[in-house]
Amino acid sequence: MQRNLILSFLSIFFLVITTSFALASSPSPASSEAPTPLSTNEVTDNLKNRLKDVLEEGSNNTPSSSYRAIIGQVHDVIQKTLAVDTKDGRKQVVVNEETTLLRSPGNVVIKLENIRIDDYLIAMGTIKDEDTFIGKRLIVSTTKVLDNTKKSGYGQITELKKSSFTLTSSGNEQTIYFNNKTRVKSKDNPSLKTSDLELNTRLIFTAEIDDDDDLVATTIMIIK
Repeated sequence: MQRNLILSFLSIFFLVITTSFALASSPSPASSEAPTPLSTNEVTDNLKNRLKDVLEEGSNNTPSSSYRAIIGQVHDVIQKTLAVDTKDGRKQVVVNEETTLLRSPGNVVIKLENIRIDDYLIAMGTIKDEDTFIGKRLIVSTTKVLDNTKKSGYGQITELKKSSFTLTSSGNEQTIYFNNKTRVKSKDNPSLKTSDLELNTRLIFTAEIDDDDDLVATTIMIIK
């Protein structure tokens, strides 16, 4: 099927190129203004990009840059989807066979039917679209998981210092501080150290706001 799509796009490619040259060489009526046609280079670039999309369709590999964390409160549970109210509006969190569900305190493993409406939730996973989130690890609690003195977020380390790092996400930068109480872990190693942090590391963090309004990391989860 993919081969047929590629052949179709190649056929369209040559047809549009031929048409573009014909339009470019045809005189325009002086009495009317016609929209400026796309240049041959623009048409070529557009078709190349679409052809690239076709070649990439069907790939199930999720870029590591799409990992995110969301925090909110469960509004409803519909089959294998949680409707979660967040500060950015209502999001759909999809649960599948690869999703780990935990209840805090204690991080007890639970089942989907154990999640209650109005539970507070932290979800880590990947983005499917603007309002849909594929959950990889969900932590629920009957009390607020984070209070107003705590923050969480995601990003990539673009600058690393002795006791802080600059985290960049979607073009926004923020400075995160760490100390000897900061816990660092990954999927494969729950006992890492802050010295294991490196430039370009992608991570999810939970931090407290100190008296100077600085973010001091309490937990760092290394994604890659």
